[in-house]
Amino acid sequence: MMINNYNFQKGSNLLALISDQDYVERREVLFRVINQFDQEGIHYGITFSLNLFMQGIVDDFNDIDIFVAEEDIPRMIEVMKFMHASLEKIGGNGFCKSDHFFSYMVDGVQVEIMVGFRINTYGTTYYYPLNLKELDFVQIYGKKIPLVPAEALFISYFMMIEWQPRRIHKWNLLKSYLEFNGVEFQSVFVKALTTNLPKQLRNEIKRLLANQ
Repeated sequence: MMINNYNFQKGSNLLALISDQDYVERREVLFRVINQFDQEGIHYGITFSLNLFMQGIVDDFNDIDIFVAEEDIPRMIEVMKFMHASLEKIGGNGFCKSDHFFSYMVDGVQVEIMVGFRINTYGTTYYYPLNLKELDFVQIYGKKIPLVPAEALFISYFMMIEWQPRRIHKWNLLKSYLEFNGVEFQSVFVKALTTNLPKQLRNEIKRLLANQ
């Protein structure tokens, strides 16, 4: 019988997040942001490295990345102003070109908010807007925190490799995670296969779906 080390690592990570002094600034900023988002009815999902940390896939994270629903942009902007967040950058670059991108600094912690995530690499595009029917959750302090599905991150990290080759490490970690835990949100993969993804990525998606 295989031991689910992801659950063990997830538990260790969440415990560290709420109790370890190394995470105090990031923890305080995270909960200030999501508590305000929840209070204002803003739809969101935690993504990228913090997401992987909360699922036990990696053992650390630096900044806070969040996908937000397009209709909630005005309220999100007002919340960040209320928090006295410093807007460092808007827009994207030639590779990551989301519909809207906001990079904030909040008490020394970087908070990046994306609406309609889009990445242009390998001569094609992957587009993933926040989908409220495709959210995972973790619970901390009795609070349910929504997470962008691992399946969407699996595709996103592969698409990042051409731009930032080091991303292959997290892509491989996500592949192992999905092989062990299975594909929960098959709709993410099925939808992606209708687009022009790179051949290697398409083959990996098909393999993961076939193993269900």
